[in-house]
Amino acid sequence: MVTDRKERALELLLTIHALEPILEGSPLPIGTWARLLSSEKRPCSSRTIREALRYLSGANLLQVPGQGESPEIVLLREDGSGRPPLKTGAALPAETQGNGFFTIPFTFWTEGHIDTLRLPGKAMLLMMLRDTNDPKGKTTFTVPVERAQAWYGISERTAERGYGELSRHGLIASHVQKVADARSPVGYRAVHHRALLGDYSTAHREQLRKEANAAAKAKG
Repeated sequence: MVTDRKERALELLLTIHALEPILEGSPLPIGTWARLLSSEKRPCSSRTIREALRYLSGANLLQVPGQGESPEIVLLREDGSGRPPLKTGAALPAETQGNGFFTIPFTFWTEGHIDTLRLPGKAMLLMMLRDTNDPKGKTTFTVPVERAQAWYGISERTAERGYGELSRHGLIASHVQKVADARSPVGYRAVHHRALLGDYSTAHREQLRKEANAAAKAKG
């Protein structure tokens, strides 16, 4: 979505996931989706929503079985395989790494970060949420911008802009660690550690994840 510049498709996919329990059996009109993704500076049209749904359907991220102004939307697995999604609280397959699911706090919507962050910021936020998901693992993100293309398929410029957006909006803190490196002309290399703050922090998201799993299991 980043390389295709499909920001609205990404916003729509994330919002559908966030609203999935509410939407079950009660699909929203196209115009309502457009209003949900509209802001004063970035209006969204019904045509844009239809285009985003077509893109997401073609990427095997969801299905839209019906047509009309209030289409039913069926989410598929997030890996683009076209398989049914795993449910929160379900037993995870053996190939799943870490905690499996990562949490996007509702702060993303309630504090307007879905509007204030642009595509580079959203992309880097999702990468950091995924890679700092396990409280028993690393809680800082150390990917340098020059590795973004090789490791994540996004350009160095996009990564740099994304880090800048997250910093300007007060969503990350960072510090530089000097690591001995015999290949470096100065004898060391700088490692940038970036950590998500507030509701996006690893500790807060772990608490949200536990609450979501407990609620899913209680529901049966």
